[in-house]
Amino acid sequence: MTTGPFLVARMRSVQKDNPAIICNLELTADTDPRFPVRPGASIGCELTLTPEGAATRYYGYLMVESFETVASLEKPAGITLLPKGGRYATSTGPGEVRTAKFVLKIHENAARGAFLVPKLRAAVIADGGKSLTSTTFSLKDKGFRIAPLPPLGRSLVVTPGYRAALKSLTEGLPEGTRLVGVGPGRYGATSAAPDGSVTYSPFQGAAGYDWFDYVLDNGRGLLSRGRVTVYIGDLGTVPGVITR
Repeated sequence: MTTGPFLVARMRSVQKDNPAIICNLELTADTDPRFPVRPGASIGCELTLTPEGAATRYYGYLMVESFETVASLEKPAGITLLPKGGRYATSTGPGEVRTAKFVLKIHENAARGAFLVPKLRAAVIADGGKSLTSTTFSLKDKGFRIAPLPPLGRSLVVTPGYRAALKSLTEGLPEGTRLVGVGPGRYGATSAAPDGSVTYSPFQGAAGYDWFDYVLDNGRGLLSRGRVTVYIGDLGTVPGVITR
């Protein structure tokens, strides 16, 4: 499994009348944006400013509206909420790379399927004054999908005339996760035991592929649906299938 940091967004602000002056801004996280995050999870972030040229000051901004509905910013270090403009800011001088750190804590009641997509801005003061001489629009790149549990799915091979059981639908998932529902198969009957195991019994004469759905509770009342793909028969006889 790949370890962080993971790039979330990267941008730059270039001074129009002096393109040698550039403010490079990069946001990284300790959580991979390719995978969903659960409500209550914490994402450790670093916002890094890398200046080029000889400007007076270089600025990086994280826009509050891009995360406030699904997360809160905690443990800020090197980044400050501005009194106006709805943004957190960090800054540096010429030749000084600056890295601000913070944590984005996903709300426990974040809506299922919501997204956290941070928006950044970069800016420069190049002339020794107090006003920005170059700035960007708010830009975004990667983000995080909010889900109670990671993607769910299992497979099961059943010999015709027999039944098979799955005993690990909650294995590797957060503590407190439990099975709360099992749907029917098209070509077989399903049943669930008190210990959370699920049994599939194919109907007489059934062969080939089937499937059934199941539902897990993450322990806080948030539900996620998974699917078990069933093959009734011997996979070793199916062309192109590699079995281990």
